[in-house]
Amino acid sequence: MQEESHVKRNTACFALGTPILVETLGKANWKPIYKAEKGDTVVQTLPSGKIEDLTGALRTLIKTVCTFDCPARMIDIVWMGDSIITAHHHIQTTDGWLTARQAAAKGYGDFLSNCYIPRVYNLCRE
Repeated sequence: MQEESHVKRNTACFALGTPILVETLGKANWKPIYKAEKGDTVVQTLPSGKIEDLTGALRTLIKTVCTFDCPARMIDIVWMGDSIITAHHHIQTTDGWLTARQAAAKGYGDFLSNCYIPRVYNLCRE
Protein backbone atom coordinates (compact mmCIF):
# COMPACT_ATOMS: atom_id res chain seq x y z
CA MET A 1 0.00 0.00 0.00
CA GLN A 2 2.88 2.36 0.70
CA GLU A 3 4.15 1.85 -2.87
CA GLU A 4 0.73 2.83 -4.28
CA SER A 5 0.81 6.05 -2.27
CA HIS A 6 4.30 6.78 -3.66
CA VAL A 7 3.03 6.22 -7.21
CA LYS A 8 0.14 8.62 -6.71
CA ARG A 9 2.41 11.38 -5.44
CA ASN A 10 4.92 11.09 -8.29
CA THR A 11 2.59 10.40 -11.18
CA ALA A 12 1.56 13.16 -13.53
CA CYS A 13 -2.18 13.05 -13.85
CA PHE A 14 -4.84 14.68 -15.97
CA ALA A 15 -8.47 15.69 -15.49
CA LEU A 16 -11.31 13.74 -17.11
CA GLY A 17 -11.76 15.71 -20.35
CA THR A 18 -8.09 16.31 -21.16
CA PRO A 19 -7.59 15.43 -24.84
CA ILE A 20 -4.81 13.12 -25.97
CA LEU A 21 -3.67 12.51 -29.53
CA VAL A 22 -4.23 8.88 -30.56
CA GLU A 23 -3.19 7.29 -33.85
CA THR A 24 -5.64 4.95 -35.53
CA LEU A 25 -5.05 3.48 -39.00
CA GLY A 26 -2.29 5.98 -39.75
CA LYS A 27 -4.34 9.02 -38.75
CA ALA A 28 -4.28 10.99 -35.51
CA ASN A 29 -7.41 12.03 -33.66
CA TRP A 30 -8.09 13.78 -30.37
CA LYS A 31 -9.67 11.58 -27.70
CA PRO A 32 -10.57 12.42 -24.08
CA ILE A 33 -8.10 10.71 -21.77
CA TYR A 34 -10.88 8.83 -19.96
CA LYS A 35 -11.64 6.98 -23.22
CA ALA A 36 -8.02 5.84 -23.67
CA GLU A 37 -7.49 2.09 -23.69
CA LYS A 38 -4.62 -0.33 -23.30
CA GLY A 39 -3.06 -0.82 -26.74
CA ASP A 40 -3.98 2.62 -28.10
CA THR A 41 -1.08 4.38 -29.83
CA VAL A 42 -0.46 7.80 -28.30
CA VAL A 43 1.29 10.51 -30.30
CA GLN A 44 3.80 12.06 -27.89
CA THR A 45 5.50 14.55 -30.20
CA LEU A 46 4.22 16.15 -33.37
CA PRO A 47 7.12 17.86 -35.19
CA SER A 48 4.89 19.04 -38.03
CA GLY A 49 2.40 20.66 -35.64
CA LYS A 50 -0.41 19.18 -37.77
CA ILE A 51 -2.37 16.10 -36.71
CA GLU A 52 -2.76 15.05 -40.34
CA ASP A 53 1.05 14.91 -40.75
CA LEU A 54 2.68 12.33 -38.46
CA THR A 55 6.10 12.58 -40.13
CA GLY A 56 8.75 12.16 -37.44
CA ALA A 57 6.13 11.90 -34.67
CA LEU A 58 7.06 9.90 -31.58
CA ARG A 59 4.39 7.28 -30.90
CA THR A 60 4.00 4.91 -27.96
CA LEU A 61 1.53 2.17 -27.05
CA ILE A 62 -0.48 2.57 -23.86
CA LYS A 63 0.46 -0.23 -21.48
CA THR A 64 -1.95 0.70 -18.67
CA VAL A 65 -4.63 3.29 -18.01
CA CYS A 66 -4.85 4.27 -14.35
CA THR A 67 -7.34 6.36 -12.45
CA PHE A 68 -6.88 7.69 -8.97
CA ASP A 69 -9.43 9.16 -6.63
CA CYS A 70 -8.25 12.40 -5.07
CA PRO A 71 -8.99 11.84 -1.38
CA ALA A 72 -8.71 15.50 -0.47
CA ARG A 73 -10.33 16.39 -3.81
CA MET A 74 -8.57 19.75 -3.69
CA ILE A 75 -5.36 19.78 -5.75
CA ASP A 76 -3.16 22.27 -7.56
CA ILE A 77 -3.59 22.13 -11.32
CA VAL A 78 -2.48 23.94 -14.44
CA TRP A 79 -4.92 24.66 -17.24
CA MET A 80 -3.21 24.66 -20.64
CA GLY A 81 -5.61 25.01 -23.55
CA ASP A 82 -8.02 22.09 -23.23
CA SER A 83 -5.71 20.18 -20.88
CA ILE A 84 -5.90 20.15 -17.11
CA ILE A 85 -2.82 18.60 -15.53
CA THR A 86 -1.38 18.26 -12.06
CA ALA A 87 0.98 21.11 -11.21
CA HIS A 88 4.01 18.82 -10.71
CA HIS A 89 3.69 17.27 -14.20
CA HIS A 90 6.81 17.83 -16.33
CA ILE A 91 6.28 19.23 -19.82
CA GLN A 92 8.66 20.23 -22.57
CA THR A 93 8.46 23.90 -23.55
CA THR A 94 10.58 26.19 -25.69
CA ASP A 95 12.32 27.00 -22.38
CA GLY A 96 13.16 23.30 -21.85
CA TRP A 97 11.60 20.82 -19.39
CA LEU A 98 9.57 22.50 -16.65
CA THR A 99 6.95 21.47 -14.17
CA ALA A 100 3.48 22.62 -15.23
CA ARG A 101 3.56 25.08 -12.30
CA GLN A 102 6.81 26.60 -13.62
CA ALA A 103 5.44 26.69 -17.17
CA ALA A 104 2.34 28.54 -15.95
CA ALA A 105 4.56 31.11 -14.25
CA LYS A 106 6.19 31.70 -17.66
CA GLY A 107 2.80 32.19 -19.32
CA TYR A 108 2.23 28.73 -20.83
CA GLY A 109 -0.94 28.13 -18.82
CA ASP A 110 -2.95 29.15 -15.79
CA PHE A 111 -2.05 27.86 -12.33
CA LEU A 112 -5.09 27.16 -10.14
CA SER A 113 -4.67 26.28 -6.47
CA ASN A 114 -6.94 23.95 -4.49
CA CYS A 115 -9.25 22.96 -7.35
CA TYR A 116 -11.99 20.41 -6.87
CA ILE A 117 -11.11 17.32 -8.91
CA PRO A 118 -12.57 14.03 -7.67
CA ARG A 119 -10.52 11.75 -9.96
CA VAL A 120 -7.44 11.99 -12.16
CA TYR A 121 -6.22 9.86 -15.07
CA ASN A 122 -2.76 8.64 -16.04
CA LEU A 123 -1.30 6.61 -18.89
CA CYS A 124 1.61 4.23 -18.47
CA ARG A 125 3.30 3.93 -21.85
CA GLU A 126 5.50 1.12 -23.15
